[in-house]
Amino acid sequence: MRFDVFLLIFLTSCPVVAGMAQTPAKQPLYSDYTMPPSGQVTVPAEGGLTFQMKVNGNGPFSTVFDTGAVNVISADFAKQLGLKVEEKSTDFGAIGGAIKVRTTLVDKLTIGDLVVRNQMFYVLDIPADAGTPQMLVGWELMQRFAVRMDFKHNQLTFFNGQTFHYVGRGTSLPLLLHKNGNGIDVEAKVDGIPGRFLLDSGNQTGLFLNSGFVNNNHLVESLGARYRGYNGRGLGGPSPEAWFVRLHTFQLGHLKISGPIARLQTANDSFNEVLAGNIGQDILSRFVVTVDCSRAVMYLEKTAAWNKPQPFNRTGMLVDYNEGSDEVKTVFPGSPAEAAGLKVGDRIVGINGNKPSDDPNDPIFMQPIGTVLHLQVQRNDTSQSYEVKLRDVL
Repeated sequence: MRFDVFLLIFLTSCPVVAGMAQTPAKQPLYSDYTMPPSGQVTVPAEGGLTFQMKVNGNGPFSTVFDTGAVNVISADFAKQLGLKVEEKSTDFGAIGGAIKVRTTLVDKLTIGDLVVRNQMFYVLDIPADAGTPQMLVGWELMQRFAVRMDFKHNQLTFFNGQTFHYVGRGTSLPLLLHKNGNGIDVEAKVDGIPGRFLLDSGNQTGLFLNSGFVNNNHLVESLGARYRGYNGRGLGGPSPEAWFVRLHTFQLGHLKISGPIARLQTANDSFNEVLAGNIGQDILSRFVVTVDCSRAVMYLEKTAAWNKPQPFNRTGMLVDYNEGSDEVKTVFPGSPAEAAGLKVGDRIVGINGNKPSDDPNDPIFMQPIGTVLHLQVQRNDTSQSYEVKLRDVL
């Protein structure tokens, strides 16, 4: 799954849709959809988020449920579906510079036995290497439904927002809704320091902290940050580099997670005035997560791995997948990658005889300490083989 990753990479500290105006509804909420009498629809969802959805009866197509987004569709895919795209564009901020977006109206979305009508989508010019899926849904559905993300069992459930009543033993946390009505935040603590964080299920790249929060609390110094490197690219250009650290604790309500990895952003960004950072899949996937925006509450049900330390890339290098290969963007000093002789600009075209994955959290880089990876690398016009022996870096 590449599209989801791409959005987070090019808008690292805030999804493309953050700050967008609320979708105008021609009908009152709760009157523009139909669902079974049970008041819930459960569909298979890869990783708890990527599901199949029909558009105006066509499809189904892979779609990502992203709590940090509004409805988004790629320009090429909108054209493929024959959707009418408005000529007027709007400027939106993005990492690297402003981008322009347009809108289109979809008459009907079908998710299993759930039908939602009259939905506006924001249309983006997404590069071809972003891959699939080509659609995101988020805030518009969260206005109408309580949504449960089950990462372990690969399921996504939509509950009728009017009649939903939570049944379970999860920890409840209040949600802080954005004033402009298109995002949800939650209070959390970083090593005991409180802050307000965007809840962003579309974020595959990890927990990150915005520059204002990092600089005001001197986190680079207090956490003894040693490694700084590539932090993604955006439609407007590259994202500023970030520090990579392991926090002591990250706390949601009374749930205290030990040793999560975080990216510390120190360059000026446009999202540092209110938000401390962004909570993504590396934190959310530790729980079964239910968000109920109608009542402004979230429920977290612990899984067996909820407080299990997660490994960082044990090669000690940061890569960006592009055109079938991993391009090396950063090699941390003293890392296994440096010891093996890898350099920035190298293109990894093979790993243990297989093509690289487009997953930014490719598990092959997180294998047990002592595992040896056999890499085939293209450097300039030559192809070379390298062996990297994995060990912990963070």
